[in-house]
Amino acid sequence: MARRLSPSEKLEAIRPLTEGFPQEVWEFFQDRAPLYTLATLRNYAYDLRIFLDWLRNRRGSDGPIDWNREVTFRTVREFFLYLRDYESRDRQGRPVRRSNDVKGLARKLATLSSLFEYLVVMEYMAENPIGSRERRRQLLGRLRAGGSAKELPVYLTRDEAARLIRTVHTLPIRDHGASRARDHALLALLLFTGLRASEVVSLNKESIEYESTGDPTQPLRAVIRVTGKGEKTRIVPLHPAVERLIRRYLESRPESEVPEEHRRALFWNRDKRRITANGVWRVVRKYAAAAGLTYKEKAISPHKLRHSFATMLLSEGQVSLRELQELLGHASINTTMIYTHISDAGRRRAIEEHPLGALMEAEGLPAAPGPAAGPGGGRAGGSEGESGGK
Repeated sequence: MARRLSPSEKLEAIRPLTEGFPQEVWEFFQDRAPLYTLATLRNYAYDLRIFLDWLRNRRGSDGPIDWNREVTFRTVREFFLYLRDYESRDRQGRPVRRSNDVKGLARKLATLSSLFEYLVVMEYMAENPIGSRERRRQLLGRLRAGGSAKELPVYLTRDEAARLIRTVHTLPIRDHGASRARDHALLALLLFTGLRASEVVSLNKESIEYESTGDPTQPLRAVIRVTGKGEKTRIVPLHPAVERLIRRYLESRPESEVPEEHRRALFWNRDKRRITANGVWRVVRKYAAAAGLTYKEKAISPHKLRHSFATMLLSEGQVSLRELQELLGHASINTTMIYTHISDAGRRRAIEEHPLGALMEAEGLPAAPGPAAGPGGGRAGGSEGESGGK
């Protein structure tokens, strides 16, 4: 099981992102470090970096912030308008244009509201300028008329997911990252478990465990112990094929010249270091492009494979909603409800294959009207019962 980071270790990890933050904002991170995961703290630091840089440019000063006078609802509304189209810098320091969808805006809204609530408690602010539901609704609603933070997720169909996996074998060996075996095991794990990229990164070799099936004639069953959001641990069953792919990868990788702190990691990068979330993202995007998923290429990410896992299991009746919630590690079943969508073809098939269908056909019902029948034509215009009632 992966060792949990202490609050001080988390703070040290995000220190480059928080450089130059006001003391009261750094105190906010110190207060939250025992409660939040490192991934959450990084997201908060990234969001607040954007806000504080924007605020500094707006006020033209690096001096102390008067939170009551300078940060009002109008200030936050201007910031959210800015987020629609703004310039930032990538990891190489090059300028890039960025924008936020409703989900991105909702996350920044939650980050700011959490900070403001802390500042109110610590008496840096008199009130949270976005504390009311009406004000939060205005911020999201005005920017995206008709938009919704509950938009249906992008996901792969069964055929598209199979094509993604097959691409591992067709891509030239020179185009693989650390190894073909790693990429194969990594993609299969994402599609068969629905793990988040941050959860994959934290996996160690000993995260894979073996349980008894209860049948002495059957082999042990592989499971994976996952530490998710809020440092909560859950057990996810491993498909035998995925377990074999992971075992094949571990057996094939050289164990020499690996730094001590990375030896336990389940997945490495080409430098024999624990793979990062960005590394997982790059593997997924590379194979999505190679698989010819052109109309979805820009949307494909590790989280979209999580959506694919959930959608395939639920739409094909493999799990109940409550079971899916446990597999995904959702704190609330309301989060899992987004996966209750199925395609038009799936809904049509569900009706056509209704269990009572065969019984009704056996009752000798009249044949369905032909293509020519319709409003005003033949029986489609009304039944005998309807005409008799007129």
